[in-house]
Amino acid sequence: MASSTLEAGTCTSHDSPEFLAKFKHLMSLNAAAVAIITCRDHDGRRFGLSVTSLSSFSIKPPSVLICVNHNAEAHEPLCRVQRFGVNFLREGQHDISNRFAGMNGEKNEGKYASGDWIETGNGVPVLRDAYFWLDCEVLAQTPILTHTVFIGKVNAACGPAEGSPSIYFGRNYVSLGGVAST
Repeated sequence: MASSTLEAGTCTSHDSPEFLAKFKHLMSLNAAAVAIITCRDHDGRRFGLSVTSLSSFSIKPPSVLICVNHNAEAHEPLCRVQRFGVNFLREGQHDISNRFAGMNGEKNEGKYASGDWIETGNGVPVLRDAYFWLDCEVLAQTPILTHTVFIGKVNAACGPAEGSPSIYFGRNYVSLGGVAST
């Protein structure tokens, strides 16, 4: 039977100093697929970032929702080119995720130094051996607070590859224990 009262010490309110840390910790407990968002600007330069803040949006038309911080180096190019790739990583591709998260200090093209990158017919960079990838065009973009929410119509998809998807949970990469796609 569910209790209607909250236990002391388990909750914080938005005006407490511990709230932001608590919120970040709780969100880290939301297991999520690891993906790389990629794009190529009008000058041919490639940009990208690691994300877990993405979701399927609609089936008609097939579309996804991604959230990108205004301070991310890929933000402005994404706003301008109106096309992006979503590369869902496989287990064992953590180095690529870390590279695109900027953990090793790489910028722009340097992030593409590892992995087998190809281009879709729309010129979007995608990881050939990703678990699966999507080629998207921006249907809508809305700045909200510190991020821009992009809705991308999926124009092409490829995968899944052998193996299992890369999952991020509790600020660590975790395994699904050999669960593979069917």
